[in-house]
Amino acid sequence: TNFTSTGAVDYYVNDGSLANDVYCSAVGNDANSGALPSKPKANLKALLDSIDIEPGDTIWVDTGNYSIPSTIKFTSADVGAPNATVLIRGSHHAAGSDYTAASVDGIEVNVAGDAYVRFENINISGAVHGFYIHGTGASKCRSTEIVGCDVSNNTSSEGGIYMVQCDGVVIQQCIANND
Repeated sequence: TNFTSTGAVDYYVNDGSLANDVYCSAVGNDANSGALPSKPKANLKALLDSIDIEPGDTIWVDTGNYSIPSTIKFTSADVGAPNATVLIRGSHHAAGSDYTAASVDGIEVNVAGDAYVRFENINISGAVHGFYIHGTGASKCRSTEIVGCDVSNNTSSEGGIYMVQCDGVVIQQCIANND
């Protein structure tokens, strides 16, 4: 069941282990709501499929290893607003929040206009593109940030961070290796 938040809300994602966790107190389960550190979802895609992201919401992705069986998509329904960015924050622990994909894009932002979405400390490997940021039709995607992410060993010759029809995308302190 999808529900809409009424203000800035924190959501939680955790893999099947508590090793080196910094945000969650329980392992992830997609039957959970994801609305509490003790009730995290098991993956980001399941969380996005079950909730309505609103401006100012934060998704805390804990330390662990996650698979991406199909592209995790952010659309105009999942965007922030001026001074109310949607934040997807991976673990600051050295073990990281690591996503592995096979034959799909990792995270796709497909928005016509301002997205106001920020990704921090999310590591993606094995995808076609780690991050694929693009506009829709004649409209450019703007106001997206990718900070402190590692996109390595992705398969497209276009690179681990691939942008088409974009303007105002900020990429800071990221590593792209073997892309």
